[in-house]
Amino acid sequence: MFDRLHYCPSQLPPQIVFHLMSIAEFWVNSPDRPEPLPEICDKWDRLLEEWVSCEELPLFVRKPGDGCGEEKRHHSGRILVPVDNSPAQWAFSLACSGKVPALEEIRQWLENDMIPMAMILKSEQRTRAKYRCRLSSNKEASVNLRGWKLAHITGVGLGKGRMEELEIFRLQKHHQDLLSPRNMFVVPLKLAGIAEVDVVTDVFGSARDKTVTGSIAGGNAPGDDEGG
Repeated sequence: MFDRLHYCPSQLPPQIVFHLMSIAEFWVNSPDRPEPLPEICDKWDRLLEEWVSCEELPLFVRKPGDGCGEEKRHHSGRILVPVDNSPAQWAFSLACSGKVPALEEIRQWLENDMIPMAMILKSEQRTRAKYRCRLSSNKEASVNLRGWKLAHITGVGLGKGRMEELEIFRLQKHHQDLLSPRNMFVVPLKLAGIAEVDVVTDVFGSARDKTVTGSIAGGNAPGDDEGG
């Protein structure tokens, strides 16, 4: 019998790549795409640098299968908290509203369990979790409820292996990539799959790099401070 299911080519046809790039470039420049202001992204990046340098604060690790909201101790002594994409949605939503918390606010929000660590937590998960705030109960932080899919430009997957045994510098960078609004973009939920296509993320990566270069060249605006 003739088999019409042949193997997928290792490279996409040029026409498909061209049209995907065209769609991505259109969306990068579309006024309908929500995105934080560049100066807000700058301040978030400085906040995250402070956060990872503060040994008292936990690092978020996107490994929801390891128990969202639970505390894990890295071999260096740093506390790690497994999460899903909920803290990323929280950060992006704040940034789009022009909000940049101070490090002391982060500390207080963690103490009061006000940062969403998971979309939902089952009852048995809640008994083990220290942090139980859910995105489903913090609707202002959810981009999904506004009809968007949140994606990362630089991937935040860590692969297999126990987070407690990964190099601490890798976990610090992971935390920053996970929460940096500069490393995020949204697409309509109806087109969620396109956010996972390398051609699309490459276009957003190029746009991000231009923004970073322009920010460095321009420096801080007069009166701009570190506190947000």
